[in-house]
Amino acid sequence: MTEPITRVEALTQKDHVSTIDTLRAIAICCVLAHHIFAYTGFQIPYLDLNGGLIGVQLFFLISGYLIVQSALKYPLRVFAIHRFFRIFPPYLVALLVFAAAKYFTNDGYKVAMDARWPFFLLNLANLQFMHPVSVLLLDSIHVGWSLTVELFWYALAPILVYVIGKGSGRQMGWLIALIVSAVVSTVWVFCAARGLLNPLYESAFRFTGVAIDNPTFRHSLIDNAPPAQMVYFLIGASLYLFRHQLLRVPTSILWTTSSLILLFVPLWNQQLALFPNIVTGIGSAAFFLWIRRFGIHDKLTLWIAKVSYSIYLIHVPILLFIFKYLHITGWAGLLLAILSVAALAELSWRFIEAPSQRWGKRLGLKVQTRRPN
Repeated sequence: MTEPITRVEALTQKDHVSTIDTLRAIAICCVLAHHIFAYTGFQIPYLDLNGGLIGVQLFFLISGYLIVQSALKYPLRVFAIHRFFRIFPPYLVALLVFAAAKYFTNDGYKVAMDARWPFFLLNLANLQFMHPVSVLLLDSIHVGWSLTVELFWYALAPILVYVIGKGSGRQMGWLIALIVSAVVSTVWVFCAARGLLNPLYESAFRFTGVAIDNPTFRHSLIDNAPPAQMVYFLIGASLYLFRHQLLRVPTSILWTTSSLILLFVPLWNQQLALFPNIVTGIGSAAFFLWIRRFGIHDKLTLWIAKVSYSIYLIHVPILLFIFKYLHITGWAGLLLAILSVAALAELSWRFIEAPSQRWGKRLGLKVQTRRPN
């Protein structure tokens, strides 16, 4: 039986555009700020070091919030079609274009590709995070690890929907799933930070020529593995599933919580000796709910949100191309990079993202209408 649309539900439906668009725009700007610092040296206060963590966690929360709705609404085949056409066409175009460009301009990448090309199949399948060679040596877009994590969530969400069910009493099941994911994440990161998981990765690391005790690469590959990240998607799913109750949380509590956590991310990471950790996820969730109360509706924010996925896919290769290959540095290089990212993201949206999403919706509708409910 369909629930009547109450005032709370109407607010929830209305906030979808303003909240999700605002959060997407904020998330991609955080990630962009972090990578501008990482690849060009331009410092952006606080976000230069912490924007990557905050931005990615916001993206994971958004995905949790939206994907659970899709998994609850659509049959598995339709859900899979929508996800494929949303993610893969823009991803594959960006991956192959930048891989070809790096192959012919970067000797190191050419050597790695010639010697280890079978591992590139993982990149094509968006599973590059499954092997160090694929993510460290062959990922031409440099952000593919998070897309692999997304795929794990896409696989997990329908399973949870099937196991927990779609009835009115499902909230307890999702709460249990959230608690389990928090425990798994904490245990995984605790063990990874202390090298206890290294034996699982040692043979794979040998193929890269990078020592597994390298803290940067170990953190990238082991600490941030999917078991450590699923909790953020479950937090996002809970923000949707408990949306009625969460609307009653005072705004003062939301902005206080988000400020005390997100403005002191390094302190929390240091004090807990866990990175990533559940506390920053709570801060991101509070920020999500806080933004939900008002949203931002200006055209620039809406445009950034619209092209955020394309920006995410292309911004690092463009930064590297302009600063490292063309050797255009300083403010001129930064301005050229930002304008290039903006222009190419718009083109990607118009000619790849938007058409592929339309195809996915049409095919999904055909599949859905052919099957009895």
